[in-house]
Amino acid sequence: MSYFGVASRIAPGAVARQAGRRWLVLPRNSGRRMDNRPSPGTVERVPGDHGALTVESWGPVDGPVVYLVHGWGGWHGQLGAFVEPLVADGCRVIGFDAASHGSSAPGEYGPRHSCGPEMLRSLQAVARHYGPAHGVIAHSLGCAVACAAIVGGGLSTRKLALVSPNPDVGELLAWYGRTLRLAPRCRAALVPVIEAISHSSVAEFDWTVLVSTGRLPDALVIHDRLDKEVRYEATRQTVANWPGARLMTTRGLGHHRILRDPDVVAEVAKEMSLRATS
Repeated sequence: MSYFGVASRIAPGAVARQAGRRWLVLPRNSGRRMDNRPSPGTVERVPGDHGALTVESWGPVDGPVVYLVHGWGGWHGQLGAFVEPLVADGCRVIGFDAASHGSSAPGEYGPRHSCGPEMLRSLQAVARHYGPAHGVIAHSLGCAVACAAIVGGGLSTRKLALVSPNPDVGELLAWYGRTLRLAPRCRAALVPVIEAISHSSVAEFDWTVLVSTGRLPDALVIHDRLDKEVRYEATRQTVANWPGARLMTTRGLGHHRILRDPDVVAEVAKEMSLRATS
């Protein structure tokens, strides 16, 4: 049995705190570093809560703004394939790296550590600088970040596209506890520990709860049936309970390649199109 498995039976509270800190560690893999940008844009540094955030923009400065929101451990270049068609449509595309991600400064938790609520605060800081959104395109955990910003974080948008959205936080925490082989008492203690660290309740950052509020705009949701990081079925069930959403299902694109697939890019661009705005 793992260290966490044994220790969690002896000292569940202490191990829950250790596991909570480990929860903040950002993953590293090649998919999260993909660069799908068509060309370099204009790079700026915007003040965040604990340091400067890197922002890159394309298109006319007076164009309707579309924000690109990356996922856990990712960076804005992953969503770069959406830039060209949006700029051609007259939009100003704003990509940014959340605190401790990409080339932004470390956030509250130090280098290579962060959490969803901190990513939300980064999006809010960028949106305060560049203004209301015409559209938001988000990937993975960035989907919950975007939805939280829209529901209660002061961000307004007419268009929303969510690619490979993460499941509810409760499911993620259950998976995390199983992976570390935590004892039941330790798993129960983990939720309040993470809430204390992130200064936010788990429910406030749960994508399925955010959808149930009825405060989100109509949305395009795209997910690959063979996604190994995020369950397709969880997305399908959530979309089934969201009257204003439509689901595009792909097969064989996984969790990261989906961001550069021509059909996916075309469908998102169509969703964001100014000509489709009434």
